[in-house]
Amino acid sequence: MPNGSLGEVLHGEKGGDLHWDTRYKIAVEAARGLCYLHHDCSPPILHRDVKSNNILLDSNFDARVADFGLAKFLQDSGTSEYMSAIAGSYGYIAPELLSGRKPVGDFGDGVGIVQWVRKTTDSKSSGVLKILDPRLP
Repeated sequence: MPNGSLGEVLHGEKGGDLHWDTRYKIAVEAARGLCYLHHDCSPPILHRDVKSNNILLDSNFDARVADFGLAKFLQDSGTSEYMSAIAGSYGYIAPELLSGRKPVGDFGDGVGIVQWVRKTTDSKSSGVLKILDPRLP
């Protein structure tokens, strides 16, 4: 793609030139792409590695979701027979996947899961074990 990936643009020389309206357009187009995969494909597709480097940009900064190396087809029940392993790129795996908690609402007023994970893991080394979903084997 002529403008590379969103990650390259944001972390390169062009990042400062990327106006908010363009950023908004990219976010909406990426969301539409994921919506298409989840709701309009048959069977639905779960990408499992959405990150800035996997959003490609054409010459008009139109976004395209790319890199389906970890993608899985969902069965009619909405699950995949191969979903037992965690997949994704380090730093982009949602903390709610590991903790089994909702992203907001369970941690106090104005505190989301990211702040809770940071606070819990910063307090002591055993904090990492406290954030893990106790239902995980």
